[in-house]
Amino acid sequence: NGRLAYADLDKPGCGFDLTFVTEESLLVDDSDSDSETTVGGRLTVTANNSGVTYDVAFTNVGDILVDGQELTDAHHQEVRNNCG
Repeated sequence: NGRLAYADLDKPGCGFDLTFVTEESLLVDDSDSDSETTVGGRLTVTANNSGVTYDVAFTNVGDILVDGQELTDAHHQEVRNNCG
């Protein structure tokens, strides 16, 4: 459980302020020493500026689901394009 916030003063709109609650303990696979992968668990994440709450689940194959929808490479690329 906790709060995580970040602001990019050079790029307004590229920050976040989140509160998260661990609903199911996170399970991490660190068999690849170069990158750990979360392979289990579930969080409730609330965007503090809007109050919107999301269910974030981690699957045993390393996928991340937000409200049941897979977080894809295209989603990551969109963030990089807008805030990278």
